[in-house]
Amino acid sequence: MLLSGQVAIVGGLSGLGGAVARALGREGAAVVLGDPSEAALAMIKQEVVDGGGVVRTVTTELADEGDGARLVQAALDAFGQLDVLVSNPRGVDVPEPFAAADLDRWRRELDTTLFGSLQLARAAIPPMRVADRGSIVFVSAGVLREPAVQQGARAAAYGALLTASQVLARELGPAGIRVNTIVPRPAVGASTVGEPAGDPAADAVVFLASELAAVVTGQSLDVRTTTPS
Repeated sequence: MLLSGQVAIVGGLSGLGGAVARALGREGAAVVLGDPSEAALAMIKQEVVDGGGVVRTVTTELADEGDGARLVQAALDAFGQLDVLVSNPRGVDVPEPFAAADLDRWRRELDTTLFGSLQLARAAIPPMRVADRGSIVFVSAGVLREPAVQQGARAAAYGALLTASQVLARELGPAGIRVNTIVPRPAVGASTVGEPAGDPAADAVVFLASELAAVVTGQSLDVRTTTPS
């Protein structure tokens, strides 16, 4: 298994988060799940356990700075280490034309998607520095590549997060910490590359978390997904 003996946090279970948690558990990682929905936590926990994984859960709002630190501390308390962080933010997502937009909604989108991810990443950095290794993966969205009409807030937030991830990759590389982004794109038409066992985008997260990607950092990878956003 690619992640045997490692500990991974998945922050945010909406969209691709559940598939990522299952994939990490399947590859041998102990998984700590963070999400505001207790129902989502319970459901994904059971799915990971059914697949043979080890799981802890924390009810958390990632936009709150203290909750990011609490999620990291839960991983350290339960397993004594942190090797992988996957941030899967989902903002308010209220389509509206900019001319009539409530800019407070844009701020809330940035608080959740950008600052929620960065606060969680900052909390994860100290234990990764101690270990001289780690992998941080930010889960983005297709609107990053193709900004849609009336989705300016989401596009701006994910664009800022991508730029931040590239800065972090440069800063943290000397500490052995890799930072990458995946951009899930919905499958269109028949596949020409075969059908993997899980969601291809979740499998890409596993790849970036593993030693197979030991020289990969500062990258954004567009990957087909079979999971509804």
